[in-house]
Amino acid sequence: MKHNRRTKVIVIVALLVAVLGLSVGFAAYSKSLTIQNAQATVKGNSGNFNVVFSTVSGSTGTGQVTATASSGVGSGSATLAATAITNLVATFNKAGDIVYDFYVYNAGTLTAYLKNVTIDKPACTSSNATQALVTAACADITVKVNVGGQDYTATKAVTDKTGLAKTTDAAVKVTIKNSGTHAVDGDFTAKIANIKLDYSTQPAA
Repeated sequence: MKHNRRTKVIVIVALLVAVLGLSVGFAAYSKSLTIQNAQATVKGNSGNFNVVFSTVSGSTGTGQVTATASSGVGSGSATLAATAITNLVATFNKAGDIVYDFYVYNAGTLTAYLKNVTIDKPACTSSNATQALVTAACADITVKVNVGGQDYTATKAVTDKTGLAKTTDAAVKVTIKNSGTHAVDGDFTAKIANIKLDYSTQPAA
């Protein structure tokens, strides 16, 4: 009897040791897996922002833009591409205005906001007038840019928050004016190197 009791005790102790051993074993092999800094990057398509010059309203168009002149004053003709207008010139034989009309068209899918207008000073040349007189008369030349009904006469940041929605346009009028204060002994040509309109997807602050 004592032998059987001792045997049972040994078996019970052995089972307890085995169970404890299994518990310790499971604890030793348990671990946690952590995913850190999980994120997704969504890249925009720059093609969604596409603001261009146009010769026509409501669409895109490139080609020649012929100036209109007041009282038969001189002439002017420019070449319009999608993002630039070249040869924006005005030839004067007396005081008056020369006006170029075209459009800014939003061909993208994002609303565009005008942020800055840059207007270079005119440079004047002549093939038959005295250069000193031409230089003095060049000071009489002023440039006004009207975009969507707003006038700009100097380089400036734009505070207007009105956006240009997709598939809409804004009329642009560039007026080159000669006050005629200084007389010149021949024709002279005023050339505006750059008039830049900067558009953004964000409105003015």
